[in-house]
This record gives sequence, C-alpha cells and structure tokens, in this order.
Amino acid sequence: MHRDYVEKCQHNGRTAVSLAKYRQIFKSYNLGFFKPKKDQCGKCLRFSALSENEKKSEQECHDAHLLRKKLAREARNGDKLAAVANPSILAFNFDLESVLNTPKGPSGQIFYMRKLPVYNLTIYNLGNGDGHCYLWDETQGRRGAVEIASCVYSYVMSMDNVKEVRMMSDGCGGQQKNHLFMSMCMLLCRTHPTLQVVDHKFFETGHTEMECDSIHSKIESASKNIPVYVPEGWAQVIRGCRRNPRPFEVHSVRHDEFLQFECSAPKLPIQSVCWLHYQKNKPHSVFYKKSFLDEDFIERSVLPEQPREQPAKESRVRGRPARRQGRGRPARGASRGEQSTPSIPKAYPHPLPIAIPKLKDLHTMIDKLIIPRAHHNYYLNLTSDELVRDALPEPDIEEDESD
Repeated sequence: MHRDYVEKCQHNGRTAVSLAKYRQIFKSYNLGFFKPKKDQCGKCLRFSALSENEKKSEQECHDAHLLRKKLAREARNGDKLAAVANPSILAFNFDLESVLNTPKGPSGQIFYMRKLPVYNLTIYNLGNGDGHCYLWDETQGRRGAVEIASCVYSYVMSMDNVKEVRMMSDGCGGQQKNHLFMSMCMLLCRTHPTLQVVDHKFFETGHTEMECDSIHSKIESASKNIPVYVPEGWAQVIRGCRRNPRPFEVHSVRHDEFLQFECSAPKLPIQSVCWLHYQKNKPHSVFYKKSFLDEDFIERSVLPEQPREQPAKESRVRGRPARRQGRGRPARGASRGEQSTPSIPKAYPHPLPIAIPKLKDLHTMIDKLIIPRAHHNYYLNLTSDELVRDALPEPDIEEDESD
C-alpha cells in the first residue's frame, strides 16, 4: 500500500511521507487487515469466486448448503442444552487432531527428517465442558475407523447412569462415517447397562467447527516453544494447557486396547446421511435421516434369521422411532430385554512396526544427539518392516458428498 501511495504522489507531483509515518497515520484510523481462516469451506469459496450470472444458476444449491450448516449447528446447540439440563444425557463431539510429529525441538535438522506421528482423538463433553484426549503413536495403532470406534466405545462405557448418548462429528468416511463405526454403536446399545438410545449426527461438510477445535488450538499454543521428544511428552503438554474449569484428561492408548468390531451394520447410503439413531430394544436396526428437516426416520435392519445374501429390510417410521421390542427371538439363555456381552477381539496383538527409512532417520537423530540421551531407549526399542509404507492411510470413503 505504501508503494502504491508513493507512486500516486509522484504522479501528482506531491511529496510522499516515509513508511513509518504512513503506518502511524494508517493505525490512527483504527483499520486492520482481514486474516482469512485456515480451514474454509471449499464450496463457499468456489461460490464466492463465481460471476454474478453463475451465482444465479447455483444460488439454490448454495442456499441448501447453508441451510444444512445452520440445521446441524442448531442440533448441536439443542443437544448441549439437553445435556446441561438432564445428567442422564451424555452429549459430546469428537475429532481427530492433526498429526503431532515427534520429536519436535529447536534443531533445524528435525524438519528434514522423518518423524513418528502421534494421534490425538479429542472428545469434548457438552454438558460439563470436560475434555478427554485419547493419545497413541504409530507403533500402537493407525488413524482409521478401528481406532476411532475403540476410543468412543471406551469413553461411553466408562460413563455410569447414562440413558441417552448424543454425539456429533464431521463426516470423514475413513474414521467415523462408515459401517464399522455403526456396528460399534449397535454393540454399545446392547452392552452398556443403562444406555437406551444413541444418536450420531454429522456437521455439514466444510462447516465442521466444534468445541474440539478449541482444545486443538490450546494444544498448539501450549506446545509452540516446548520441545517434545517422545509421545508421552505430548501428554504432559495437553495436561498443562488448561487449568479451568479442569485440566484435560489424557488417556494413553496401547495397541491391545484397540478392538476389532465385527462389521454387522446394515447397508445404507451412508454418504447422504446426516443423523444415525440406535435403540437398545431394536438391537439389529439402524434408523437414519438424510435431512434434519425430515419427519420420518428410515429403518434398516438385519435380523438374526436373515441370510447374508438377502437385502436389508427397510421401512419408514413416523417421527422419532418408537421404542418397542424388536422382532425375532432372544438368544438362548437370555430373556427379553437382556443382552449377553460379546467378547470383542483385539485389533493388534503386538505393537506395529514402522517403515525402515523412518527408523533410520530416528536413529540418525539419536546419533547426532538431536534427541536427548534420556529418550534413546524408547526409539532403540522400535521395530521396522520393509512392507510398511511411510505414508498415512487414505480414507476409504470421501468426506465430501454430492449435492
């Protein structure tokens, strides 16, 4: 701006003031520069770049997009109010933070070397403001549906006297918007002693701002000038980045705590769904909506007597699904209303190896003492395998959905 100002003054034959004086005068008008958000909606950015004629042709589609965003946020606000008023309702949202690369320190050489990724699944309780961080590194698990489902299952099962769960998340298909996570929710209804209903709602793509983001921001700010050399260092950073009302609770997850849920959920058009609903007394059914404005839930069920090759049963239920006893006989040895707790196999019986080039870079940082001696044993005990690729897993379903 100052350069343009100088050119204009020269063109008009005037004497330009210095950059310092120009800055002083500019600030006196109480003006500032707009800093765009980091994660902006791709659809909204595309619409803003269209010409006026193009906007007219796509206005209806854009308005529907904004309406879905508004309805999702209203649903989140309603769940929050309900959880505050009723302690038997557990309302929360959850999100996986960006990868926390380890080690992190002042040495510039760390930037050019492969590092060990640490994953943080954050759960924010809308009822009391508590934050829970489930932390694990690449040797303990990956960042897919198995890990996300296991952490959410563990969190809900640890809650007593909960009759209803209301959770919200983004629509990442590789993590929580998939049939494996649906199967976990069905199992959750059957195994939790007091839980009767589970609701899982999804934010509109591109507008997934939630309370978990504030936790991620606090972690990023707290770790800005703090070196972290091992995954446990991130746990210490997270515990210290908030004091009021309570510090964040950190759960360090081991490989043998991740569960391999059986994918038993019925098939449904998962990408277009905005609301999933599960009931204890309908253990083999999933109810869903494609819009928050829909009055009818659609039910899909897989009954125990059905062969696998038969299509799933579908029916419409007016309003909120009625809580009535599901069809089919209960399992032998169990009375109606009682569910036997199944044994869930472990997803990873042993710690996972990492890629050979990554292990070499970590050992290089050990040799050069970029990693302090106190942490050498941790990295020296890591194993590698030539079959492991040094890349993050791709989601199996795209998050974005067609309008």
